[in-house]
Amino acid sequence: MLGQLGDIQSTNMYAYCANNPVMYLDPSGELGILFWLAVSGIILCALTSAGGYIAAAVMSIWDEEVRKDMNDINWNPFNTDESKVANSRKISFYKDQFVIRVDFDFTSHRSFSFGAMFLEKGESTTTVNHEWGHFIQLSIVGIPKYLLFFGVPSMADLGPGYYYNKPWERSADLFGGVSRQNHSSSSAYESIAYLIGIFLV
Repeated sequence: MLGQLGDIQSTNMYAYCANNPVMYLDPSGELGILFWLAVSGIILCALTSAGGYIAAAVMSIWDEEVRKDMNDINWNPFNTDESKVANSRKISFYKDQFVIRVDFDFTSHRSFSFGAMFLEKGESTTTVNHEWGHFIQLSIVGIPKYLLFFGVPSMADLGPGYYYNKPWERSADLFGGVSRQNHSSSSAYESIAYLIGIFLV
């Protein structure tokens, strides 16, 4: 049973059968499902990055802008220069996250991340780091929890107050190393409490 009293290993979703598959088994498959849900974000990001790199290689054959974007980062998917990402035209990579430049025509347009970073044209390096913070959130909590607790509240702009003080956005800033003037002193603590609450769900 997950979360058995007196056995801290039973709460670890990455440890199948309490890290002892020789002596224990999980005939119902519940732990296996929890494991795949937990690592689903990592799998999605890895597949997106690999697919994006292959797509970039193919597109660069005929698209000069894609070729220049990839040459700017020396074809390095682990590029850490956010300014090169912000200055890209069509695609880029930032710390192993595939970046697609978009030009939304919506009234309230904004960049977002889900497996890949969809970066609105004209965005700054601050947005690059913030969106990378969402990439970390997805990798930590997995797809279902990310969509429910980060994606939907963010896209729907739920809750009162400054957008980037909301727990799902503030924690992305924390992971991305972004500091904003309008951050309230309590928002960091609220974000940490929010993350802990997600793990307990």
